[in-house]
Formats: sequence, C-alpha cells, structure tokens
Amino acid sequence: MKHYRAEDLSRFASAILEAIGMNPVDAAFAAEVIVASDLAGHGSHGLRRLPEYVERAGSGLLAPGERPVVELDLGALLRLDGRRAWATSPCGT
Repeated sequence: MKHYRAEDLSRFASAILEAIGMNPVDAAFAAEVIVASDLAGHGSHGLRRLPEYVERAGSGLLAPGERPVVELDLGALLRLDGRRAWATSPCGT
C-alpha cells in the first residue's frame, strides 16, 4: 500500500476544493478537516467524500464560494442562512 504525507493530501484536497469555487483560505481549512478525519480513523468524512463534494457543487446542491450569514441574533437565539455553503466556512464577514 502506498502512503502519502498528510500535508500532500491537504494540498491535493485544497486544490480540488478551490477548483470547484471555494476561496483558498476556506479550501485549505476544509482540506485540513477532511484529512484530519482520515487520520482520526473517520474515513466516512475524509478524502473519499471529495468526488461527492465535486458532484454536489456541479449540481448546485453545494455552493463552495458562499458563506453562511447571520439572519437574526438575539443573544441566546441565533438564526443562520447556510446559503448551501461548506459546513466549515465561517459565518458572516
């Protein structure tokens, strides 16, 4: 079995995420989360999901360039519009 360095896998995943429209900073962060999932033994949330993410972006189910926005902030209550953004994208900037 061939082994790859985590840094190389992160760069690979980040390049794919950028290619489908994610900004470089969010792509790098998401790629680290994906690779960390594999390293932690949670392959169901790792690199094997990349083809699904590419397909979802192509069909419009995922909007990699979007970011969630806060619609309502009442302190103890917060309502977000996810805007089909990547789950690891930070909210409202």
